[in-house]
Amino acid sequence: MSLTIQPISPALGAIVSGIDLGAPLDDTGQRAIEQALLEHQVLFFRDQSLEPRSQARFAARFGALHIHPIYPSVPEQPEVIVLDTAVTDVRDNAIWHTDVTFLE
Repeated sequence: MSLTIQPISPALGAIVSGIDLGAPLDDTGQRAIEQALLEHQVLFFRDQSLEPRSQARFAARFGALHIHPIYPSVPEQPEVIVLDTAVTDVRDNAIWHTDVTFLE
């Protein structure tokens, strides 16, 4: 793995490359991503093709996963929700926000 972190602005955001998020992540890679997230606040992982199981496995390295109480989920991986990105579905497209932050 040749992980590269490229800042996209002085204040916020970085592009992470040189990593396949569908492959198992080792401790060194996880620490590098955690450090980049702390430093840049938003990370972009471009050109990734993740199956639901791989997405859940990657996310679980950073904390417990939650099953959303409203959005439909992937049947075989309930921690992964289905977001419709069609222009006609403003519920999923209007504004980015976090959900269920009131839960512990």
